[in-house]
Amino acid sequence: MPIKTKELTPPTGLGRILFRLPIWLYRLGLGGLLGKRFVLVNHMGRKSGKERQAVLEVVDYDNESQRVVVTAAFGEKTAWYQNLMSQPDTTIQIGWQKLQVTSKQLQAQESGEILLDFAKKNPGEARFVNLLGYEVDGSDEDWRAVGEDLIMVGFTPL
Repeated sequence: MPIKTKELTPPTGLGRILFRLPIWLYRLGLGGLLGKRFVLVNHMGRKSGKERQAVLEVVDYDNESQRVVVTAAFGEKTAWYQNLMSQPDTTIQIGWQKLQVTSKQLQAQESGEILLDFAKKNPGEARFVNLLGYEVDGSDEDWRAVGEDLIMVGFTPL
């Protein structure tokens, strides 16, 4: 069984600036250089009503359906997650492609299977769960359990 060793909080100061740097790649028209590993998500502030953006790491991308899955690393406190749950229809850019999508939180079981699949295909990159405060022994059961504990959001083209 995976162990959660710490709770994360969104970055502040210099860490926040570094997290937001990839947004400028997209604004400069160079976001496609990040390939299908990252996605630019446009969303509307639920309180301010202002347009917001976030660049997120892709956990799953289906070439056929073009569905994109990401993780809300900071849980329910994540601003983009809260904004999308109040206004799920938005636009994203993955690679060079811009899509109109609807967003939806995935069920725990589906999230578990997606993370397990990601870990099998990308064992080195799957270690990001350590950054999220989890210790995983590498078993399928551990990967599934962590995935079920994380909040994952799917973006499906309209």
